[in-house]
Amino acid sequence: AMHRRITELARATNTTTFMVVHAALAATLGRFGTSSRTVIGTPSAGRGHEALDEMVGMFVGTVPLAVDVDLGASFTDLLAAVRRADLGAFAHSELPFERIVDAVATDRSLDRHPLFQVMLAYDNAAHQSVDELPVEVLPIETDTSEFDLNVVLTETPEGISGQVEDAVDLFERD
Repeated sequence: AMHRRITELARATNTTTFMVVHAALAATLGRFGTSSRTVIGTPSAGRGHEALDEMVGMFVGTVPLAVDVDLGASFTDLLAAVRRADLGAFAHSELPFERIVDAVATDRSLDRHPLFQVMLAYDNAAHQSVDELPVEVLPIETDTSEFDLNVVLTETPEGISGQVEDAVDLFERD
């Protein structure tokens, strides 16, 4: 039921289910955070050039998605802001991550990511088969989180499932 409502909201607002989930995460972080500006990282396929089509390999990049969260605004207003921010960020997803860091990161530290502490990985590709071979996605248990908060979601026609990893030294279980 929740997946259906998210899909309906996305259609009604000319957004994607990823944008609805991004807005919900940004609103949650804004409510509990110390800043109205949230920056959430997300993986990007990194295959924007035709020359890469025939190549085998991992070309994933990370795109920082920055949005201002006004807690007094409606969720649809936040969703519109997320839509603008996401479209702008993905339009520039080919920029090397290091260039973005050099342009906007004021202070650098080896113990923190330079642009964001929250990652949202959202997979909406159905992994049913590859060249007619069945595919099953298996979670990898590492007992660590690369970020303060790592939200990994998978959308299928049946719904959205996933997991949330956190840096255990920063959060209490409750």
